[in-house]
Amino acid sequence: MKATWREASKLPVGSKGKPVGSQNQALAQGAAPYPLLVTHVPSPTYSIILKGRVYNTAYAGGGADVFAADITPTYTPTTFRVNVTIDTAVTCVVVRDDGVAEMDSELNAGTALTADAEYSFDISMTENEAFNLEFGGACQILYLVILEIPGGS
Repeated sequence: MKATWREASKLPVGSKGKPVGSQNQALAQGAAPYPLLVTHVPSPTYSIILKGRVYNTAYAGGGADVFAADITPTYTPTTFRVNVTIDTAVTCVVVRDDGVAEMDSELNAGTALTADAEYSFDISMTENEAFNLEFGGACQILYLVILEIPGGS
């Protein structure tokens, strides 16, 4: 039977109270190649969730929300991945709502998105938060997908 790292790591102790020897010596004695003192508890496995999709749809502008209802997390903390392509160079704004107040954050550092280019943004969320998107002017939303990646991975 192979010795565990804990058993094999019982190397002679030097004058300063530290073991004399190395992990390589412990491995040579048949120890497992990793410390068993560290307990790894696997996190639950979640699937990526489609939360919103818009395809080839006109957006009128004027600060209107893209989605009729705010996007809310299924799990918290979580990360939302927003992939977007529009036909006109306008800004994209995330409107966060924590139930008390709204906060606007411009994506792409406030610079207008390039027409016909695809962008991908990650938005982190915690409990009691929701968000929606707005664009800085009228445009055609060629492609917009919002995926929830549970656990913020």
